[in-house]
Amino acid sequence: MAELADDDRRSLVLTAGWSGRWVTTWKVAGREVTCPVAGMGGFPVPGCEPVRHFTWSTRQGHRPGLQSMAGTGRLHGFESHAEQRLLLALDFLGVREVVSQPHRMRFESGAGPREHIPDLGSPFSRSMADTQRATDARR
Repeated sequence: MAELADDDRRSLVLTAGWSGRWVTTWKVAGREVTCPVAGMGGFPVPGCEPVRHFTWSTRQGHRPGLQSMAGTGRLHGFESHAEQRLLLALDFLGVREVVSQPHRMRFESGAGPREHIPDLGSPFSRSMADTQRATDARR
C-alpha cells in the first residue's frame, strides 16, 4: 500500500470545512453520484462500478490482468503486480466485495486542485466488520 509521507500531508489544504469542500464521485448503475468526503463512510461499495476502466494488451510495459477472487466469485482487474498481490491478500482476509477504481476524489493542495482515483475499494469482513477502505498499491 502507498503510504502518505509528511510532505504529502503538508501539501494538502486542511483548513476548516475541508471535508465538506473535498468531493468524491462514485458510479452506480452507470450514473455518477457525487458527495462530500465527509459522507463517504456511508456509501455502499456493493453495487458500485469502476469510475475508470482500463484496457490492456500483452505489449504494455506494466503488468495488467485479471485476478480471480474466491470471496467475490469474480475476476478483478489489476494494473500492476502490487495490485495483484493486494487482491490476493484481500481474498485471503475473507473480503466479499472489491471494486477497482471505486471513486474519484477531488481535493485541494498547495499547488491547486487535484484529483485521485484509488486502486481498490472494499468493505472488509470478519474482525474489521463494517469498515470500508480505499487502497493504493505501489507500482
